[in-house]
Amino acid sequence: MLKASATETFYHMPRARTKSSIRRQEWEELIYVYEVEAEQWMKHEERTRRVAHEREKTRLRIQEELRRIEARYQQQREAERTAQESRRREQSETRDKDRRDRARLIVEAWIKYESRWSSLSTTTEELDFRTLPWPLVLPPKSTDDITQEAIVAFLYSHNHSQDQSRKERIRNAQLRWHPDRFRRFLGRVSETDKAAVEEGVGIVARVLNELTEKEKKKAA
Repeated sequence: MLKASATETFYHMPRARTKSSIRRQEWEELIYVYEVEAEQWMKHEERTRRVAHEREKTRLRIQEELRRIEARYQQQREAERTAQESRRREQSETRDKDRRDRARLIVEAWIKYESRWSSLSTTTEELDFRTLPWPLVLPPKSTDDITQEAIVAFLYSHNHSQDQSRKERIRNAQLRWHPDRFRRFLGRVSETDKAAVEEGVGIVARVLNELTEKEKKKAA
């Protein structure tokens, strides 16, 4: 085997170093590319984590706001419920008071009615439209106030005469308000009120007759 001459060795050495330099340069370029890509990937991951973090913060903020809204809504509903209960309680108390006041008014009117009728036969005082014991809760100002509804509200009230039926109450009233029976009191009525009294007595008598007919139909 022949050995290479010094000249051949000399010419071949630079070629070997050039290939090594090329490989080193390629390796460095490859490393550089990897580093750039790695840096880009890390930046991408950081952006992804930041976006995810912001989304989570937004989600939590929305949840918290929804909880606050729900809490305010519940408080409002509770306040409205409490206010409604308070109004219902006040209305109920008002109705109860109105019923008690009306019951007391009816009882007082009935006592006065009976007392006044008892005194009609024992006194000779002059009578007028205003002072007559009309079968009404409130004294009428005119004959327009003498209606069937007003008479029924007075005679049929359960606040008095609980031992009497409707038929008995109507019959007792008819004995007082029949025009022929009431005529004995007309002479004591002032001339200015006589016409109104006669008209009022006629209205009461007709209403009582109508109520009698209604009770007969119910019993039939």
